[in-house]
Amino acid sequence: MLRLFALVMLLANAGYFAWSQGHLRTLGWGPVEQREPERLAQQMGADKLRLEGTAPTPAPSPAPTTPAAAATEATTCQAVAGLSPAQATAVTTALVGAGLDDKQWALDESVLPERWIVYVGKFPSADLLNRKKTELRSLRVEFRDVNAPALQPGLALGTYSTEAAAQTALQELGRSGVRSAKVTKEREEQRSVSVRLPALTEAERARVEPLVQQAAGKPLAACP
Repeated sequence: MLRLFALVMLLANAGYFAWSQGHLRTLGWGPVEQREPERLAQQMGADKLRLEGTAPTPAPSPAPTTPAAAATEATTCQAVAGLSPAQATAVTTALVGAGLDDKQWALDESVLPERWIVYVGKFPSADLLNRKKTELRSLRVEFRDVNAPALQPGLALGTYSTEAAAQTALQELGRSGVRSAKVTKEREEQRSVSVRLPALTEAERARVEPLVQQAAGKPLAACP
C-alpha cells in the first residue's frame, strides 16, 4: 500500500512539473501566461505619453529680468538767508503753492543779541567829529564810527552785550578823562531766519525760485 502511494505521489510531482513548465501545452494543458512582453514594450517611455487633444504643458518661462532702476535725478541744496520771520512765512507759503511739502525744507533761525555801546555824538559837523577823534587819540582811547544810521555821525568807545557792562566801561573811561560820553543801545535784538531746501531738483528750482524772489526780495543761493 505504501509503495502504491509513493508511486502516485511521484507521478503527480512529475506531472505538475511538466504542466508548470509548459510541456503539456500541446495537449491544451498549461498555466496561464502572466507576462505580456508586447504590452510591456508598448509601455516603454510611458512618461512621455500624453492624452490626445491636450496641449503639452509649457516649460516655465524664466522670470523677466528687472530693468535697472532709473538713475536718481540730481539734486542740490539751495537756501535763502537773512529773512525776517514775516519774510520766512511768506517764502514757505510760496513753496506750498509751488507743490512742495513741509518735509522738503527746513527753517534755521539765528539770533543777534542786542548791542550796547559807550557813545559820543551826535556831532553837528565833520569838523567837530574830527576834533573829538584827535582828543581821544591823545587820551589813548580806542574808538570806531557807529553803524546805526540814527547815531551817525558818532563814535563808539566800546561795544558790549549788556547795558551793565557798558555802564562799567563808561565809569572807567570817565576816570581816563573822557567827557560827554554816555551808554546807548546801538542795535536791538535781531532774529534772522534761513529757509533751506536740502534736495531740490532743477525742475523744482525753476518752479520755486521766482516765487522765492517775489516773497523774500532775494534769490535762492547754494547752501553754505
